[in-house]
Amino acid sequence: MTVSDDSLYQGSRASKVLGGVSLVFLLFGLGALIGGHWFLAIICVLLAIGSAFSGYKLSGAAENPALYADLDLFAFVSYAVRSANARIGFHSMRNQEKVAAALRAAGFSLKANDIRSQVRKLVTTDTNAFDVCRHLMAIQTVHGGRQHIWNGFGDPQPAQWFLQAEIIIDVRSTPHALIARLFELVGNKINGTKAPQG
Repeated sequence: MTVSDDSLYQGSRASKVLGGVSLVFLLFGLGALIGGHWFLAIICVLLAIGSAFSGYKLSGAAENPALYADLDLFAFVSYAVRSANARIGFHSMRNQEKVAAALRAAGFSLKANDIRSQVRKLVTTDTNAFDVCRHLMAIQTVHGGRQHIWNGFGDPQPAQWFLQAEIIIDVRSTPHALIARLFELVGNKINGTKAPQG
């Protein structure tokens, strides 16, 4: 998904102004660096980072629904992991041979060492790899005091599915709009208006 500056800073005028201020400080920092004023350059860069971060927070940061409003389940998981709102884990006592076998059967080559990191990368960057592993994954979150678990197709699962699944995608519950989007995606599937597959 491509995120434009307009969607990133759409939260308020103040966030847009701070985004512009950040750019101005960066330009001043570049000028100071060219002029040989190292200390002034460092100060300008720090101010640029501070104003950019403030603008990002004012825009709603990761809670801004415009950043992931058009995502399907694959793209949702990919975005959530990239934006540090989710993590991909595995059961520690398993060697992920089921996952590796499914990916190899689909034509993906995996090195024998560090299969976990390869699987993490594949299921968040390759739609086909995600599709191959849908039946092996559990997507979970805790929201409103309750634990919710789905498989990679968006079908609700009982708590035991967490123990059976090979890939565990843990979506954090702090970004409310992100969680709401996940419920919307699986709700569309349950109600018959299935979200498009990645």
